[in-house]
Amino acid sequence: MDKCFYVPGEMHIIEFMKPEGIGAISGESLDQIKARYPGAVLMGSEEAIKQVDAAMTAAYCTGAHEITAERFNEMLTVLPPAKWIQDAAAESFMLEERLVGIIATHFIRIDDRYFEMNANIRTTHAELVKMAAEHIFDRLHKNVI
Repeated sequence: MDKCFYVPGEMHIIEFMKPEGIGAISGESLDQIKARYPGAVLMGSEEAIKQVDAAMTAAYCTGAHEITAERFNEMLTVLPPAKWIQDAAAESFMLEERLVGIIATHFIRIDDRYFEMNANIRTTHAELVKMAAEHIFDRLHKNVI
């Protein structure tokens, strides 16, 4: 099923389309689906999934914020960590349990500073460390630290 019914900007696909041009679950045409979901369009599934991911990212991703070492260690031990990476000066891991869709909570340590943020599950260790370091820089620049 490579086409689906979707309302652009929403965080879910309404349903996939059968080859006959009707909903795989409801059996409804696009016009019938539009009656229930104004703004619904017929779109390629891959594009709809990209748009769903973008909507989730906009709604749920947060910038890095500083946390305590206790919070970091608690989250490290509450469940087995996913994507746990350690290098000379930094460490990061992700909670296996996702917040929503492709968004999960990540934890970062840079030297003796600890951070938490919601980000895409595909965000790399280097990107997470960079975002946490930017948080430190922004706060230093604003004389908040």
